[in-house]
Amino acid sequence: MKQNKLMKHLKKAISHTGSRPMLECAHYDADGSIVVTDSHRLLRIENFHNNEESFNLNLLTMELDEGKYPDTSRLIPDIEDAKTKLTISLGALKRALISLKNGTGSSVNIQMFDDHIILFNSSDKYENVKFEIKLNVAIEGERFPIAFNTIFLLDAVNFLLDAKQRFALDNVVFHMTSPIRPVVLKIEEQQYTYLVTPVRTF
Repeated sequence: MKQNKLMKHLKKAISHTGSRPMLECAHYDADGSIVVTDSHRLLRIENFHNNEESFNLNLLTMELDEGKYPDTSRLIPDIEDAKTKLTISLGALKRALISLKNGTGSSVNIQMFDDHIILFNSSDKYENVKFEIKLNVAIEGERFPIAFNTIFLLDAVNFLLDAKQRFALDNVVFHMTSPIRPVVLKIEEQQYTYLVTPVRTF
């Protein structure tokens, strides 16, 4: 992935509220990884750099920040604990999310069935109007309803699609623990990890 495109993805996953300046930073860990998060989503890339010391780079000001970056390792669920594994085409999911995003609500709901899922949301403009899209998937484990911020999920899909151009990948596995725990998406022998936290719909 080209550097300018990668930086675009990293900047999308940092905080832009101004309330937590440290979350405006990319954390370069001494283990060679880089992490960004806004507390609702997280992107971690292994084997990203060769620096022997950890440091934080504010991606809005491009200045170093000597503050303490949060311990994000505890936020990433172990994929071995996943109760549901949902394999889906990134391209098909992107098209569905774009269709649901345009002119509708800010969240997308997902209902799981034996061999497909239904993505739907409600219109912000028209009461009692619901938009639905069916996608074929492979599901292992439990089925439960889950919902996401549409933009956050679309950003994750766009990052994985850009990364997959290097690895000829189309499908991705959603590792899910519960309707409220972060969903883990990993590709290329777990070098790339993207977390998206579900939204509560009740």
